[in-house]
Amino acid sequence: TMLEYQMWVLIISLFAQSYRGINLSEDIRFGRISTYLVYPFDFWKYHTAAFFGHQIIQLFVAALSLVILWAVSPVPLGSPSDWLIGLTYALFVSIFMFVLQFLCGLSAFWLEETWMFRILLSLIAQFCSGAIVPLELFPDIFRNVLNFTPFPYLTYIPVKLCMGTFTGSLPFMMFVLAMWMVIAVVATIVLWRLGLKNYTGAGM
Repeated sequence: TMLEYQMWVLIISLFAQSYRGINLSEDIRFGRISTYLVYPFDFWKYHTAAFFGHQIIQLFVAALSLVILWAVSPVPLGSPSDWLIGLTYALFVSIFMFVLQFLCGLSAFWLEETWMFRILLSLIAQFCSGAIVPLELFPDIFRNVLNFTPFPYLTYIPVKLCMGTFTGSLPFMMFVLAMWMVIAVVATIVLWRLGLKNYTGAGM
């Protein structure tokens, strides 16, 4: 049902799509990136650790929300085995979203403000990932185009897995998400190196 679907959208969003990486872009824009030169850990390690710390908190928030929804929901929320599969997949989604946020944050090397990229990414992801309405309600031609993008794998697929109604190939879905993650990581590394070449710390 639509109610069950939207409940799972909430859980997946809490767990996999809540990290915004705003501190990352601010570290670059305000010149704080220079301080990482004297730290025992580098810029990447710090923000990766911050992401995983955030995810641990969000895991508890999502778990508590799931328990509350399961207790009060007038509709069934699938089986625990489906939850495990869906949330495990959502963990990979959260890592992919972190890489995308990192990629957006690196635009601070060239732009004064990066919030518009984060908002644009969020709006596109919300609409094209099925977070607003299930993708099966979209026109076939639009849905076929989306299948070549990473968006259906961000919300729609993990929600369907948690509901126990996913009928596709899970290994193939994991493969597609992994390919997009590789593309995003490569793009992040390239932009990072280009940004460092032109970087001048604030006040330096």
